Order: sequence, then C-alpha cells, then structure tokens
Amino acid sequence: MEPSHIPNRQPGDLVWLIPDFLSRELALAVREAFFNQLGEYPHFIVSNLHRSKLDLNRLIDVAAQGNAEAEQAYYEYHGFINHALEVVKQDYGKGMFVDIHRHGHSIQRLELGYLVTMDQLRLSDAELNSGAYSDSSSIHSLVNTSGMSLSELLRGPSSLGTRFESKGIPTIPSSTQPAPLPSESIFTGYGATWLYGSRNGQSSIDAVQFESHYTGVLESQQMIDDYAEVISQVVTEFVRDFYGFDLTSTAIDDELIPEQGPSISFYPNPVRNSASIKISNMMPGESLLEVYDILGRRVDVLEIPNQGSPSIQIEWRPNALTAGSYFLVLNSDSRIHLQPMVLVR
Repeated sequence: MEPSHIPNRQPGDLVWLIPDFLSRELALAVREAFFNQLGEYPHFIVSNLHRSKLDLNRLIDVAAQGNAEAEQAYYEYHGFINHALEVVKQDYGKGMFVDIHRHGHSIQRLELGYLVTMDQLRLSDAELNSGAYSDSSSIHSLVNTSGMSLSELLRGPSSLGTRFESKGIPTIPSSTQPAPLPSESIFTGYGATWLYGSRNGQSSIDAVQFESHYTGVLESQQMIDDYAEVISQVVTEFVRDFYGFDLTSTAIDDELIPEQGPSISFYPNPVRNSASIKISNMMPGESLLEVYDILGRRVDVLEIPNQGSPSIQIEWRPNALTAGSYFLVLNSDSRIHLQPMVLVR
C-alpha cells in the first residue's frame, strides 16, 4: 500500500525504497502451508505498507522519517511481534522467530541470517565456535540448549541450510555452501533478527532471517506454494529436533488439542468513550483482564466479577487513555488471551 497522505521517505544513508518483491506473498503461503501440514497457524505478522512509506527493519527515525501515522504503524507492527513472543515464551519457554524477505543478489540461493557476518562465516569451525561469535548470534539460546556448536547449527548435517539443500533448495550457509566467497555478498541478519533473537542471552527466542531468491521458487504461484511447503516441513523438523516440540502431534491426535479457552469480544470497535467487553468460556479460577499499549506497557487493570458464570460482561471507560492502538490481555488458566483494539477520540 502507498497511501498518498503518508509522504514518501527521502533517500539517504540506510534508506531503502524498493520493496521485497513477493516476500508478502511467500509469507502468506508459508502460513497456509503450516496450517495444511499441522492444522495450526503460526503467529504471523505482516506489513501492508510499501517500503517507500515505512521500513520496519530499521530504527524508527530512519523507518518512518518523523511521520506520525507511519510511526504508529511501526509501533503496532513491533507491538504485535512482542506480544506473540511473550505468548510463546509463556506457553513453551522458548521458540523460533523467522523474518521473511527476498533478496536481489545474482546467485540464486536461499540466504539464512543468524547475525553471523560474512567474515565470521569464512572462519574455520574451531574459530567460529569461540564464545564471542556464539554469544552475538541470533541463535545464542539454541547453542546453549542443543548441545551443538555454532558451526554445526549453521552448516552442519542437521542445520537449517543443509535440510533445505536436501530438499533441492540451494542454501547458504549449509554443509555444501558453508560461507560466501570473498567476492560474494549475502544477507546475514538485521533489524528484527537483532531485536528479537537470543543474542547475548537477551531472550529465549532464537531468530533467523530468510532471504529468498527468485529463480525456481518465486516465479509462479505454484512455485511459491511448493516452496512454502518445503519451508514448513524444514522448520517443523528443525523445531522437533532442536526444541523438543513435535508440532505434527497436534494435527493427528485430538487428545492433544486443548479445549476451547476463553474469548474476548467488545463493542463498539473502534472504542470512543466506553466499551462493553464480553468474556466467554471462562475457566474456573482467578482471572485478570489488563490493557496494554503498543509499547507493551500496562495502562489499565479491569476487575472481573466472580459470578461463577462462563460468560461475563464488563463496562469499560478508558477516560485516562489517549487515542491509539491497545491490547486487551486476559490471564486465565495459566494462559494469555489477546484482543487488539483501537481507541479514538
């Protein structure tokens, strides 16, 4: 989308204006491929703004160049990611974040970014496995919990890259393409990978940047769908082997699928002066309903009456809050249930 009321970003240092052609289509196909394979969707966040208006992989001053509406979209996008990561950490303790892009390099291969530089990839395995490179990588947590070295996870037989290679997708780094030649250039991770990966122990979520090529994988919708199926298979196998989660079990064993939990709805939307919030399928036990802004700050707490009923209705007046995007967060039965909302004045 290129709305005229958001001015075009001006060229300059670190300012990219060309979109990742077909990356959105690929991400949507990956989402559907996961559902077709597992009967479950991954957390999925996508930007619908053209990069000439907003670049979400840069710091906000470069990303939005001071435009208030672009800044709001920036905070909402990263707010959704932060909430998704918190849900994953609460439910599983650890997880994997994938940032999907498309590159324009001449060599047609998938480039995987782990915040390991090209010069570092050219080091020997022994040099690469020193603590400093592992600590600063976006999979630092996985190195600590898997019992495998950084080089094994980047380009060993069980690495993501080698798994893609085995399914016919040329990939770097991998066992067959461990590092770029000095004359070559690849993307090694940036922006979201740096923000949300486990570098320096900042999180239990590992992050990988997927920079896809065009030839053979994005040339048609059928190719995109087939490629997305490979991505879902490889990531599912990788998560099973290194995180201990057999995602396929939920698709084949109904006993492992949890019962439907609470749901939140509210009217009107957008909210102006007041809203009627309805919570259905309440579970026995204490519950807490909170309101968070897009920066993850708690701005209000709503008391839930103990009526012993599975459906509860609350009237809410956000008198002290300014216009913007917020999240209703229900903590119930040791799980988080999230509902985005918009407040207008």
